[in-house]
Amino acid sequence: MFKKGHFIEIFVDTSLEVCEQRDTKGLYAQARRGEIANLTGIGDVYEAPLTAEITLRTVGRNVEDNANTIVQFLRSKGFLKTSFESSSSDCEDTCPYRAVSAKAVGF
Repeated sequence: MFKKGHFIEIFVDTSLEVCEQRDTKGLYAQARRGEIANLTGIGDVYEAPLTAEITLRTVGRNVEDNANTIVQFLRSKGFLKTSFESSSSDCEDTCPYRAVSAKAVGF
């Protein structure tokens, strides 16, 4: 399915309580009321991955820190290369980090 070394497992590590607080669709509330069966963490056991290449903690870290963790990992594995240009035609005004342009390589 994937070339060896081309699948990266990312574990987004947060508590069930935080998942419930952030649940915009109300799935956890429905599961607690018995309206949804076998929702992971409520009616079904959640097993954290044992060999994730990246673990992102969502409590105490912001989105930018977690995004940087992913980018640094991808750079370290050669999936991204960096060019330090003042702007990039790849992302123009939509890129939050215009000073650094990351381009995917190797796929």
